[in-house]
Amino acid sequence: DAAQADVVAAKSEVPADGKYEVVFPVGMPDEGTFDRLDDFLKKNPKYAEISDRMISEWIEKSGVWRQRGHSAKSKDKPERGFGVRELDDDSIRRAIMAVAPMQPRHYVVMEVKGNLLEENRKSLLAQWKDPMFKKIADVVVGKPPAEFKKQVQQAVLKAKQEKAEKAWEARKAEKVRQRLMAKKKKEAEKAKAKALKLAKRKAEEAKKKMEEAKKKAEEAAAKEAEKAKKAEEA
Repeated sequence: DAAQADVVAAKSEVPADGKYEVVFPVGMPDEGTFDRLDDFLKKNPKYAEISDRMISEWIEKSGVWRQRGHSAKSKDKPERGFGVRELDDDSIRRAIMAVAPMQPRHYVVMEVKGNLLEENRKSLLAQWKDPMFKKIADVVVGKPPAEFKKQVQQAVLKAKQEKAEKAWEARKAEKVRQRLMAKKKKEAEKAKAKALKLAKRKAEEAKKKMEEAKKKAEEAAAKEAEKAKKAEEA
């Protein structure tokens, strides 16, 4: 069983008219459509998002790591790169789209490109044919409301600040790393010089002992030779 701390309970109240809303946002790509969606979901938490972005985030929260990193080029169709065929293709999306229309609750079907194209839009709408659902097209065009524009600007500013802070922390960490490397290098050079000095001293001591031993051996040999000579003369 999942730990309670890891579970977010999604409460869905029964509408007065018995109709659950399925919202299909319609807007131009890269024109703040997902910012608009985030704002909508924040103000309307009863809606469940269905999108490729949601699927990718759900997979990551499940503890699966990306193998090829993350592509931020598209929120509508983000590159997954988990290295598992069933996760990287549309298998999960097809399963969700097969089950969700049988679950009575409010949804936001986020398909920026799909909701714009008539053929794709018709295919999406056909999946929600149960009469308990009320299908709504949320067309987002023209100048955004001042409140929403302000929220987006604040979000962009916050993202820039976080990026700048991370860059500063990275530079700070790099300086610390460089100092540690320089310190370790200096300590290693000092230890090497000390070891060489010790080795040289030991070599000199060994040489001195060998020379002393040789001298003693020569003196002893000379004494023995002198002693033998005197014995012969006697």
